[in-house]
Amino acid sequence: MYRPSRRQKEPKKEKEGKKGLTREENIALFNDMLYGIGCREGSEGERVIEKGREIQEADDLQLLFIDYIEHLREMAERDIDIIPDVEGFCSFAGISRRKYRELETKKDFSTLISRINTAIAASQKQLGMKGIIPPIVLAMNFNNNFDYLSTVNSLEIRQNTQNIGLPSKKDILAALPIDQDHGKRPEE
Repeated sequence: MYRPSRRQKEPKKEKEGKKGLTREENIALFNDMLYGIGCREGSEGERVIEKGREIQEADDLQLLFIDYIEHLREMAERDIDIIPDVEGFCSFAGISRRKYRELETKKDFSTLISRINTAIAASQKQLGMKGIIPPIVLAMNFNNNFDYLSTVNSLEIRQNTQNIGLPSKKDILAALPIDQDHGKRPEE
């Protein structure tokens, strides 16, 4: 697994009054991007560019996913929050989303990719339920990556259409029996 030698070990610094990534989170994000395009550090800290990965068997992809989750766990231990997602995994694995989708259609890979997608969706759903992922981002991600179908939820309220065919208050009062003790109808 790729572990950059230039990692910063400074404490996490919060940005006052601003939302966004900390310096350490940005560094981790950029390292992940470099890793995803095949840029590695050599034994003496130099950059080494690797050719694209060939994933021949489902076991290869499963091991890459395990490495991805272990990478996210290492980041979390350093207080660097990276939310697992399909694009992040694809980048980590050095493959495109298109290649990932192609693998998903192959019999040997379909069950594994379904399990990977379910694991990622489950973690994102928990983060969404806690308000960490905005609802619109979560919905878009579920539609694009996990084949959830978007349905339109709407409520239409029309004024004065609820009372069509119902008797008026006057008609209801007229239909009520006369109170025998007082000689009149209620509310008269």
